[in-house]
Amino acid sequence: MKKEEIESKINEFIRPGTFPIAIGFAGADKVPTGFRHPRRDFGHPIPVCQGFSMARRYGWNIAMGAQDHLCTTGAVSLGIVPVKERLAAGEFKLPPWEDNKEARAEFIKNLPKLPYKENNEILIAPLGKATFEPEVIIVYGNPAQVMLLIDGLHKMYEGRPSVSSCSSLVTIPILTKDHNIGLPCPAEHQVAMTQDDELAYAIPFSRAEELIKGLEKISKFGLRYPTTTFLQFQPFFPPGHLESMAYLMEE
Repeated sequence: MKKEEIESKINEFIRPGTFPIAIGFAGADKVPTGFRHPRRDFGHPIPVCQGFSMARRYGWNIAMGAQDHLCTTGAVSLGIVPVKERLAAGEFKLPPWEDNKEARAEFIKNLPKLPYKENNEILIAPLGKATFEPEVIIVYGNPAQVMLLIDGLHKMYEGRPSVSSCSSLVTIPILTKDHNIGLPCPAEHQVAMTQDDELAYAIPFSRAEELIKGLEKISKFGLRYPTTTFLQFQPFFPPGHLESMAYLMEE
């Protein structure tokens, strides 16, 4: 199934408020044309979740190598930079609120990570116009929309949401070859402007056709967005309404 068709079907059944986005990787010398690099084009690095927002809200193509990443957690999880000795030992205040060095080391140890590849870059683009073969598709939505995406794959959700969208939405789906939910981290809310009522859903591109077939199937039973509600009942109103309407209809 083509990327454009997948996007069209997601828009039909889920109606997300922003573009579904495609995620891929390429060596620095193989990045397609038409991509913005944050440090080169904006004059500063950004966290990868901000790149997600630029793609899903602006429709921009974003490529990020090591020099473009502001967030260490994201760069490490995506395999853009290696885990060096001092980072592994917990010498840096990551996460920023953790004062215990051993706890910080455990955080880095347990962070889901793709294998490090030198000079590798993450590619982020609106799904329908992505000029590369995606590894993951990410869709942001509200809980009702994310529920439909989970149901569309015809299986119980057994994912591993974490407080880091980059690992939840890219690293884990690639490592597990399964769908996953992303809970936006504090930085994503503050810097990438992800809203308080938004979740994100990610699925390996290789399973996108399976998802679309599932969405088509469940939509026939009324499982769609906006959520179908039952309205064929008689509501109860305060007596003043009933009395005044009876009075107004008197001849």
